Amino acid sequence: NIKNLVAKIYITDKDKKLIYISADKGYYSQNQQVIELTGNVLMYDDLGNKTSTEKATIDIEIKKTVLTNKVISVTNTSEIQSDSSIVDDENGLITYTGNVKVKIKNK
Repeated sequence: NIKNLVAKIYITDKDKKLIYISADKGYYSQNQQVIELTGNVLMYDDLGNKTSTEKATIDIEIKKTVLTNKVISVTNTSEIQSDSSIVDDENGLITYTGNVKVKIKNK
C-alpha cells in the first residue's frame, strides 16, 4: 500500500499525451496491472484538462479508468460533475453516470 502519495504517476494516453495523477493513498498490483487510488485524486494533462474524484481504479492492461465519488472534470470550455465516470482510452470514450451536470463556458 502507498500512503500520502507524494510522487506523481505519469501515464500516456493513446495519443501519447502525458496524464499526471496524484492521490492521498494508492495501491499497485503488478500482477493485475491495476492502480487503485483514494483521497483527493487529481488527474490532469498539459492542455489544462483536470479531473478530480475521491476514488480511481486504473486498469493499465485494458486502458480503462473508473472514477467514483464526486467526479469533476474541467476543461477550458466546460465543467462536468457526476457521481462516477469511465475513461476508455482504447476507444477514446468518456462516460459520465449518476447525477450528471454540465456547464458550457462562454468565451
